[in-house]
Amino acid sequence: MTWAPTEMKTDYINTCIKSADHSNRLGEKHTSNSPTMASSPLKAFSALLLLMLFIICGRGGASRCSLSDVSVKQTKSGRFVEGQPEWRVVISNNCECAQSQLILRCVGFSSVEPADPSVFRQLDDRYCLIKKGKPIIKGHPLTFTFAWQTPYDLIPHKSIVRCY
Repeated sequence: MTWAPTEMKTDYINTCIKSADHSNRLGEKHTSNSPTMASSPLKAFSALLLLMLFIICGRGGASRCSLSDVSVKQTKSGRFVEGQPEWRVVISNNCECAQSQLILRCVGFSSVEPADPSVFRQLDDRYCLIKKGKPIIKGHPLTFTFAWQTPYDLIPHKSIVRCY
């Protein structure tokens, strides 16, 4: 089942609320027979608890991640292909949240050897899609090589952050 980020947040918040509500009922003690005296502090406490749950649970971690967490490093591999130096590219996500649909700016990219299409695919003359849009997870860098006289500016342009 695929969930949109908004649905995941709503479901997570509802789970937090149900858990807190159940815990509240278990520890609830009535000191008065009057429902209004007991329910006023309880309503205020519930409202405060709801606000805290929204702040804690509602963020989902996505605000902690950005494109600046994506690292693209290029080094010479030491090989030559058709007289051109081969470059090794390592793409890493340094955030605990996955980033999918990663697009790099790759203006004028060219190579005398094909790049691994499961890792790097040109969309047009300016943009390239990484890992076919699938999530890039922290601790699992992607690697591909290309051969050209100089390295290219491969700059993260856009991604979708998903915290589970």
